[in-house]
Amino acid sequence: MLVVDIRDFTGLAQHVEASKLSKVTGTLFREAGRALQERGAWAQKYIGDAVMAVWLHNKSGPEAHELAAIFDGLSLLVQIASGLQRQFELDAPIGIGAGINSGWASVGNVGSLASSDYTALGDVVNMAFRLESATKEMACDLALGQGTHEFISGSLKGGSYFQERVVKLKGYDEPVTLFGGHWSSLPAVLEALQRDANPS
Repeated sequence: MLVVDIRDFTGLAQHVEASKLSKVTGTLFREAGRALQERGAWAQKYIGDAVMAVWLHNKSGPEAHELAAIFDGLSLLVQIASGLQRQFELDAPIGIGAGINSGWASVGNVGSLASSDYTALGDVVNMAFRLESATKEMACDLALGQGTHEFISGSLKGGSYFQERVVKLKGYDEPVTLFGGHWSSLPAVLEALQRDANPS
């Protein structure tokens, strides 16, 4: 489960006229959707200024090539967002934050006959949104749930790309262990995952 959110969207809306803002978010969502779908995302939803993408795995957990595809998609989203300032002549860059979580979810068609949608439901989904929100107070770009970090830790071979933190998340009674990282580490993480996915 990947959730990506535009930083300070409220402030952005106050300084960018509505028509231009619509083009900015439309471009981000359109290009993000294409990138994530090409990397195996089973479903995507756009909720306000956030993108949610879901990957389904044939086994009990994601394999190396699936993890590499997810992080490759996220890397592309970072590149897409970074290019919006120049493309639309904005006064400031568009920042994004992300949360990635792994676990069991209920997936399928929900809603009424008149209005239904394929989506994923469950604690894994709620946690992914909370992880993304936590990046703001942790002053990082990306937060991984404990399960996701365990899945990728074998590929990282002890590399200190993510910092373990125990954080109190909204809606959770007990503090949660998560792992925060920065976009600057993303190329090294992706390289490690791709190496495991395609061993020579």
